[in-house]
Amino acid sequence: MARLPRVVLAVPDEDWGKELADALHRAGYVPHRTPSPEITSLAVAYRDPAAVILDGSFVQSAGFRFLDSIRMTAPGVPVIVVSEASEEQLRLRCLMLGAEDCLTRPFAPQEAVLRVRRAVERRQAWDNLNLEKSRSDERATRFRGDLGVLRTQLRTNITMLQRAVDFHQRIEPRFDHAVMQTSFLRQLSHQIGVDRLAYMAPSYPDSSWLVTRVHWGLPKRLADRVRVHREGELATLLRSTASPLVVGRMGGFPALRLELGILATGGFSACVPLLHREKLLGVVLLGEAKAGGPPSEEMLRLTHFLASALVPALATQDRWVTDRRVSVETLGYLVTHLEARDPYLHGHGFGVARLAEAIGETLGLEPEELSHLNSAALLHDIGRFEIDAALWGKEGPLGEEEWKLVRTHPPEGERILAEASWPSTVLQAVRHHHEAYDGSGYPENLAGEDIPLMARIIAVADSLDALASQRPHRPALSREAALQHIQKASGKQYDPAIVDAAGRAFASEEATA
Repeated sequence: MARLPRVVLAVPDEDWGKELADALHRAGYVPHRTPSPEITSLAVAYRDPAAVILDGSFVQSAGFRFLDSIRMTAPGVPVIVVSEASEEQLRLRCLMLGAEDCLTRPFAPQEAVLRVRRAVERRQAWDNLNLEKSRSDERATRFRGDLGVLRTQLRTNITMLQRAVDFHQRIEPRFDHAVMQTSFLRQLSHQIGVDRLAYMAPSYPDSSWLVTRVHWGLPKRLADRVRVHREGELATLLRSTASPLVVGRMGGFPALRLELGILATGGFSACVPLLHREKLLGVVLLGEAKAGGPPSEEMLRLTHFLASALVPALATQDRWVTDRRVSVETLGYLVTHLEARDPYLHGHGFGVARLAEAIGETLGLEPEELSHLNSAALLHDIGRFEIDAALWGKEGPLGEEEWKLVRTHPPEGERILAEASWPSTVLQAVRHHHEAYDGSGYPENLAGEDIPLMARIIAVADSLDALASQRPHRPALSREAALQHIQKASGKQYDPAIVDAAGRAFASEEATA
């Protein structure tokens, strides 16, 4: 019974009141009759009714303030006033004071039950609406707060992005990665206010150690001592967390004691990992902030954000070095097998590749272009497989038909490589490496810049290596004599810009020797 909705019946002790109570009971309500205004007030306050049926006589005897007190005690409980038909002013006044509905006597008990049910349902719908509005207001307030946080984060991210753009615009884009990395550390020092920085990476692809490749504000004697094992505890922790770590906060890891001591010896207080597909490419080490102590969390986040932009370039470099090593090993076998057919060609492919790459670096070719140039130079004579070996070693001049056969080796080389799906740049360089700058070459008599750049480079490198090697009809020339011979044919057989680059490449080698 306690769970059923209660209805306070503030009506006189008359027959119609008893019939109304019985009707409410049959409808599933618990009627609670109150014989006086005072008891009615107590019942409304303590019985938690779903509705109140109030006789007009109670209002007249206690005054309209009685109705106000009920509304104040239970503001969400509908009040239905019962009155005589003639008491129109009473009903109007009660409705103005907040009564939900009015009944005029005489009425059927079932009508009163319907009025009560509808009043309760309206009140419940209104309460549900208010509850939903309250919840919506709370969600709106929460969303406004979240939006404020997002706006703050967006402003922070935009600021970081602007700093990153400015930061990377200041880094000189060069093929020399050591120069680029040093420039990165110099700009990073300016951005975050840390005077001591270092970049650690493997010294070569299969190295077991991360060593200091470049540094900023660090004495060389200390830089040479800072190294971390690639499979050690610190490298493993950096890979697993993929987040910056503060040296002073990792004292709880006994296994890191030695590596942390090495970093502390170098004056470093934090390290930032550079990861690509869960592979640790390198680590940026940070010294103390200018105000003392390790860099702040904001500094570490900024460093991580700025350094992450280097990851694609580092990954490309790493992949290029690996692919090039594998390619060189494979091509070396092919070239060695080819050159075994002619003792005068021994080492020719590797010599041409070395010279071509030196010229390409002087001209500023990108790493991928240098890789393709190296491959094409190694394989430029692969078409000789289709020509009788005796023809290449023949002493004396070749006949017209023999020359026609020799001149087929560039297209044959292209065909062989095309069947193995080599890049088009390599195919074109192999096909046209015997074209002449003035259009007198073969197989298509191309001239000037219509000849692919890599083919023009290989033409110069091929002739330089051939002139510096012994042949059946002449002795080997010195490097200087070979270069002078090439320079005499500049603008005719060879591209003048390539010849000039070859001279600069030789001069650079002599300066660093």
